[in-house]
Amino acid sequence: MSTDWQPCDPKEVGIEIVQSSRVEKQIVIELPAPIVDKILAVNSAQGEHAMSEEQLLKKLLMFSHEHGMKQLDWRPLWDVAPTVGGDAPNLHKGQPLRLALDVDCHPEMNWPDFKSLKIIRPVRVITDEMVASEVLEQRLVAGTSEELKSGFEVGDVIQAEVELFEVERQSQLAAFNIDFKLPESGTPFNLANLDFGDVHSRLKDAAVGDQVELVTTATARYPEMMLVGREIQANLKILGAVRRTPTTIEKVLEQYGTPNEVIFKQQVRIALEATAERDQRSIVMQLFMKALLEKVGDQLCFPDRVVTYFEELTANQEAMKLKARGFTEDQAGEQLALHQDELDSLVQQRLRQSALTTLLALHLDARIGEQDVMEWVTDTASRQGKRPEDVRKELANPDLLKRIVQSLQIMKVYKILMGENMIVLTDMDADEWDSSGGLHGTQ
Repeated sequence: MSTDWQPCDPKEVGIEIVQSSRVEKQIVIELPAPIVDKILAVNSAQGEHAMSEEQLLKKLLMFSHEHGMKQLDWRPLWDVAPTVGGDAPNLHKGQPLRLALDVDCHPEMNWPDFKSLKIIRPVRVITDEMVASEVLEQRLVAGTSEELKSGFEVGDVIQAEVELFEVERQSQLAAFNIDFKLPESGTPFNLANLDFGDVHSRLKDAAVGDQVELVTTATARYPEMMLVGREIQANLKILGAVRRTPTTIEKVLEQYGTPNEVIFKQQVRIALEATAERDQRSIVMQLFMKALLEKVGDQLCFPDRVVTYFEELTANQEAMKLKARGFTEDQAGEQLALHQDELDSLVQQRLRQSALTTLLALHLDARIGEQDVMEWVTDTASRQGKRPEDVRKELANPDLLKRIVQSLQIMKVYKILMGENMIVLTDMDADEWDSSGGLHGTQ
C-alpha cells in the first residue's frame, strides 16, 4: 500500500503499542484532534470539489496506516488486521482519528548451524541414452501416425477418457481425458499421482471402445489428504490409439533450423539438464525446509486470529472438494468432523511452512521486490506462450500473488544457501533416491 497524498506531516501520526500476547501487539495509530480539525476545514473549503466524509475517512485511514506502520521496527509475518471488537474509526470534529490494529511480532529465532542438517541431493546424470530417447521422441512427434483399433504395442499412444472413483462410496473424484504411451511389461502405470502397478497386459489386449477398470490405494503422493489409504478405482474408456512412425533426423533439424545432429543433441542435453536442475533445486529445498522445521518447529508460534483463519480456509477448501464429489452440505460436515485430526494436522503443516519460509527469508535477507515478480511474469509468459500483460493480470488475485512471492522467496533462499556454502549436501543417484521413496519415504 502506498499513497502520495499528504494531508499532514507524517511525523504527526501518533502510535501507541500494547503487548497483547507473546506473538501479537495491538497498535493504535492516531491523528490528533487538532490535525483532524485542520484537515476537515481544508476539505470543506474545497466546495464542490470536497471529498465526501466516506472518501476522506478512507484516504485518512490509508495514510495513517502506511505512515504509522513505518514507525515500527519489525515486519509482521501475517496480514495486519483491525482489532476485533474495537471501535470503528470515525471522523468527527474535535476528536482524534484512531485506528486499532492487531500486528504479530514473532520472537527472535534461534537458528541452528545449517551445515548440521542432513540433506540429500538427488543427482540425475543425463546419459547418451536419455538424449537418444528424447531425439527419438522429437522424430516421432514430427513423423507420421497410423490410427489403431486394437493390437496395441509398447510405445503406442492411447487416448482415453478417465473417471476416478472412491471405491467405498463410488463417488466420483475426477473426470478428464488423457493421452499416454502403452508402458512396457513390469513398468508401473502412474495416473493422477496414483500408482496402478503393472497394467501392460490389461491395456495391450484392449481395443477402442473398451473400458478398463484399475484399482489401487491412494498414498501420500495423492493430493487429497482424506483419501490417503482409501481404495481408488480408475475407469479408462479407450477412445483411440495411434502408432507413430519417426521421421528422419534431417527433417527434425530442418524444422528447428539446427545445422547438424551433433549440435541438436547438445541442445537436447542442455534442455534435459536444465529440467533436472530445476527438479533438484525443488527437492533440495523441500528436504532442507523439512530438516530445518524439525530443529526449530517448537519455536514457531501463531496468533489466534491466524490459526482461526487457516482453520476456516482449510475446512472450506476440503468441504468444496467433498461437495464436488457429490457430498451434500451435511455429509461434507460429517466427513470433516470424522477427519478432524487430519484437518488439524494439515492446518499446522500449512501454518508452520508459511511462517518458516517468511522467517528464513527475513533471516537471510532474501527479499522479493517488484523486479523479481516482473522477471517471474516474463519467464512464465514465455514458458506458457502467453502475453506478459495477461500473466500480470492474474496477479490481481492476492492469494495467488502470496503463493508466487513465497515460491520466489524459497528460490532466492536456495541461491543464498548454495552461493555462500551454508549447507552440506550428500549426493545420491536420483533413480536410487526415487526407489527409496523420495520425499514421501521421509515422511
